[in-house]
Amino acid sequence: MKMMDEFIANYTKNKSVSPGFSLAVMKDGKSIYNKSYGFSSMEDKAEITEDTCFYIASLAKSFTAAAIMLLYKQSKLDLKDNINKYFKDLPHYYDNVKIINMVNHTSGIKDYFTVYEDNNKSTDNMTNDDVYDFMLREKELEYPCNSRYGYSNTAYVLLALLIEKLSGQSFSDFLEHNFFKPLGMKDTFVVTEKTQTIPNRAYGYKKEGDEFYDFDYCGLTTGDGGIYSTINDLKLWVAAFENESIFNKDIIDKIFTSNKLNDGSIGKYGFGWFILDKDNVKVTFHAGQYNGFTNVILKVPEEKVSIIILSNYYEEGWQNIFKNGHGFAMETKEIGIN
Repeated sequence: MKMMDEFIANYTKNKSVSPGFSLAVMKDGKSIYNKSYGFSSMEDKAEITEDTCFYIASLAKSFTAAAIMLLYKQSKLDLKDNINKYFKDLPHYYDNVKIINMVNHTSGIKDYFTVYEDNNKSTDNMTNDDVYDFMLREKELEYPCNSRYGYSNTAYVLLALLIEKLSGQSFSDFLEHNFFKPLGMKDTFVVTEKTQTIPNRAYGYKKEGDEFYDFDYCGLTTGDGGIYSTINDLKLWVAAFENESIFNKDIIDKIFTSNKLNDGSIGKYGFGWFILDKDNVKVTFHAGQYNGFTNVILKVPEEKVSIIILSNYYEEGWQNIFKNGHGFAMETKEIGIN
């Protein structure tokens, strides 16, 4: 795979000591290319392997949305339910916000992370309860519900709280019992405490000039993030959508379908996945970028090709990783790997 080898050669050029990545290419739910490079810890010079645990940031949203879909499948909720059916103390302007709007980022719920950042406030140590308090304090939606797309970490934190309310389990236990354990994802963890031990974890870094420095703080919220995983475990997660081991084809098709907005136009987000047409090919993907980590999962459903890239290096222009992932997928198609 020439393009992948060139990507790796360019990344590793003049980087004898650096953080790095794990990369995997899958076809028909099976791994066909794997590569790891660099150090999970610059201090200990521990090398990254396929079993290195990365903070996956917003890649966690695919698990949150899948959990909502599972509760829907179990008839514990309707996707068209208004969220104030379950959280009755929410302000009146949430009255028309439906679960489906929260899942596909059309709710109008303000993104707590953006609001705090714009006001020079730290989100360090924020918990899901803190995010809920933020929702209670806000005076209005950012825009009318279902009128447009607007990315909201807040909505996904509220989805995690809803999962706990309807299942009677912690968010962590729900994912463990329904996804991680059945799929054999033994090195995937939901993190809610700073002191929680993550075996074989990667530490995040950012580059300034010619030097890498520690950039490793990760938040304590769940639903919008909060998960550590490995390239091997995420291959199992991606394969689950190919072999229908959790959901049947009808549900999977729904997960990878965009919503319709009030004006009749089609949105660009399904259930935890962005959905777009790239060069007349349907591509589903998600990025996960936060303090020292940059990750992408990209799928080309028509070709049953998937790319996973996990990195403990904060890349300002993560779109470059997406472009590389799309290029890898197209190369896989062109050379006829099966």
